[in-house]
Amino acid sequence: MLLINSKRYGGIFDIPTKKQRLIDLDDQINADPNFWNNPKTSAPILKEKKSLESIIERANTLTGYRDDLEAALELSAEGEEFFEEAANILFQLEQLLSSVEVESLLGEELD
Repeated sequence: MLLINSKRYGGIFDIPTKKQRLIDLDDQINADPNFWNNPKTSAPILKEKKSLESIIERANTLTGYRDDLEAALELSAEGEEFFEEAANILFQLEQLLSSVEVESLLGEELD
């Protein structure tokens, strides 16, 4: 019998889970009036929050490049300048994806 694991692990592109975690961290920070008084407990939470914000921002940038590329490709039938624009966007997208790949491979503390 084949069992399917229903547990979600969330990957680097599981943005909805990361957004929810960010909301949870914000709620945790706002719920504790003494949060800022103890750097030992607040520092790891703030570090995770900053990391999540960075990941979400990067995902939004990737989505923007994808949308821009799609539009430029549709318009490229109308003229050479749109084809060049699509090529430029594709290059930027490839650069950002390469960066994301390296960061995902070397994202642990000891990497």
